[in-house]
Amino acid sequence: MERLMAEGALDVSFVPLTMKKSRPGLMAQVVARVEDEEKLGNLLLNESTTLGVRISHMRRMMQKRRFERVSTEYGEITVKIAEGTGRACPEYEQAAALARRWGAGYEITAFCYAPMLDTPETARQVRRDMEGVDRFWFHEPFAELTPCAIDPLVRQVAEKRLLQAAGQAADLGVTRMVCHGGFIPHVYYPEWYVEQSVLFWRALLDKLPENMTVALENVMEPSPETLVQIASGVDDPRLGLCLDVGHANTCVSDTPPLEWITPMSPWLRHVHLHSNVGDTDLHQALGEGSIPMEAVLDAVLRAAPEATFTIENQDCRPSLIWLAERGYIEEHI
Repeated sequence: MERLMAEGALDVSFVPLTMKKSRPGLMAQVVARVEDEEKLGNLLLNESTTLGVRISHMRRMMQKRRFERVSTEYGEITVKIAEGTGRACPEYEQAAALARRWGAGYEITAFCYAPMLDTPETARQVRRDMEGVDRFWFHEPFAELTPCAIDPLVRQVAEKRLLQAAGQAADLGVTRMVCHGGFIPHVYYPEWYVEQSVLFWRALLDKLPENMTVALENVMEPSPETLVQIASGVDDPRLGLCLDVGHANTCVSDTPPLEWITPMSPWLRHVHLHSNVGDTDLHQALGEGSIPMEAVLDAVLRAAPEATFTIENQDCRPSLIWLAERGYIEEHI
């Protein structure tokens, strides 16, 4: 992403999807000027696994915007304002500064797209973002990395990338990692997923530093049972679980978010907080959507008081305010 932006892309996004034959994939979407299309297209061909790039020409409408400094009850920040709409959102660097002011930590997500591990500038930017923060989780890459894969070569790629990410995390001084298990409904039988995952994670833990811990996150699992069985089968204190509350409320989940907590609690190390309306993974702010978020938070705090939390919103400020208004957090002056 950083390379494409540095070469002139106006915007870049990565979209997880299921391809033909039910294979997991990742679609890169690049918005660029016409004069940059060949340069950026060649960059995608040369530095990704794709064999082709589709180019479409379209009209682009832009909302006029301006930047202003505004005072809030949580500090002074710079916001980008879309003129004529009243919409405003904080710039990332300003949001990071607010996180420091609130005494919050970071979950490093810059390497969720595995090729970022091969880009030294990504690590340099992450180090800059980490300044002034003392608590971290590292989200490992996940697209097309399947620890329970049927093909042993695919599993080898997953292991290689996860070990590479673990090395990057250790280099950054981070010892806690969130990983996806790779379960895909209608592709893997639950029994296969559990059996092969136990073997994979036992072997991987043997290759990690002794102080490194891993939390497996629910993504497309319909219930907590398979993850609980994996954690129990591995039976290593360095392997725990991460409850993604939003994922537990999407169409792939057969189990309401509140019912994930008790089964996962003996292994629950980390929680991802975001909301939706019970269908797609919208990553809405806390208090929006259909999740009874206060009940979820209270249940986690009772069942797993040592668990940590990450707010997974594009703009975390509304969720910070929501949490503060209900007494879950307070500002660190």
